[in-house]
Amino acid sequence: GSDILEIAEHILDKVAQRLGRSALRFSPNAIQAITTYGWPGNVRELENVVERAVVLGRGTLLAEEDLPPAIHAAVTPSPEIRIPVGMPMREAEDRIIRATLQHTGGNKEQAARLLGIASRTIHRKVGPRNASK
Repeated sequence: GSDILEIAEHILDKVAQRLGRSALRFSPNAIQAITTYGWPGNVRELENVVERAVVLGRGTLLAEEDLPPAIHAAVTPSPEIRIPVGMPMREAEDRIIRATLQHTGGNKEQAARLLGIASRTIHRKVGPRNASK
């Protein structure tokens, strides 16, 4: 969390200086999104996200809206689903995976991270089927 924020702020200073923008900082909501997101692309992804925010952002405060939608999903309240007692495990698992895919906008890698499983597991269980079915 805080390590990511320190790195993001360092990148922000570098990018702002390179692009001739000064005194930029992240809003509290942007900070929450940055520290909550899993960063599967590591520092390179973080650099791209920060640079995009600097280019798109207006004013000196970079908002959550200046970040890509995948970053927003990390802090979006999760919807709840009901699993009736006695539902077969395969059906319950399918329902959970589909609800998570819907929550992530169909992003299987992000859904896998949220569920704590390998993305190949989601690919295998859902396959080429559309998450909205």
